[in-house]
Amino acid sequence: MKRSNHLAWIGAIALGVMVLLTFFAAPTSSNINSGSTYNRAPDGYGAWYDYMEKRGTRLKRWQKPFSDLNTEKRPITLLQINSQLGEPGLYDEEAKWLEKGNNLVILGVGDRVTAADFTTMQKSPTGDVKIETRRRRRLEAQEKVSLGDRFGAVVWEKNYGQGKAIFSTTPYLAANAYQDYQSNFQYLSDLVSQKGPFVPNSHLYQY
Repeated sequence: MKRSNHLAWIGAIALGVMVLLTFFAAPTSSNINSGSTYNRAPDGYGAWYDYMEKRGTRLKRWQKPFSDLNTEKRPITLLQINSQLGEPGLYDEEAKWLEKGNNLVILGVGDRVTAADFTTMQKSPTGDVKIETRRRRRLEAQEKVSLGDRFGAVVWEKNYGQGKAIFSTTPYLAANAYQDYQSNFQYLSDLVSQKGPFVPNSHLYQY
C-alpha cells in the first residue's frame, strides 16, 4: 500500500471507523462453544484475540441485538464467526445495514464440496494461509475472490451500496489450531481492517 493510501486509511479510522467482533458463543455455561474468543481449544479464537490485543487493538464484546448497531453513528466493521456453517446470503436487515457504509465479515458459510484437497496452502499478501476444507464458492455476479484456487473461492467479497460483505467457507480461518501459522492470523486481521492497519484503541466486540 502506498504511503498516501496508508495515511488516508488512518485518517478514515480517526474520523470514526469502529470494528466490532461478534460470536454466537459467549461463555454462559461451562460448555464454551466453537468460535469463542474465550475458548482455548483448537476450534476457539482465544489466541487470535490475544494476538490482536498485542497489536494494540482494544477488544470488547457486543452483547446487544444486531438491530442496535443502527444506533451507532460511525461506520462499523462487524466480524461474525459461526459455530456451525451458515447460509452464504444475508438477511434484509444486514444488507440494508451494509448499504449505509458498514462492513461485515462472516467466517463459516456453507457452499459446495469440491474435489480440492482438504488441506491446502492458499497464497495471500500476508503469506501462505492454511485452509482445511473442500468447500469452495463458485462466484456469482458482483462477487470477487479474496482467497481461493482453481476449484473456487474460499474467501470472497461483495459490495452492498457503500459497504461490503466478506464470506469464508471455513469458520477456522484463524482458530487456535493455527497458532503456528501466523499468516492466518495476519490475514484475518487484514480482512477486518479492510486490508489496512489497525489503529490503537480500535474497538472489537463479541456477542
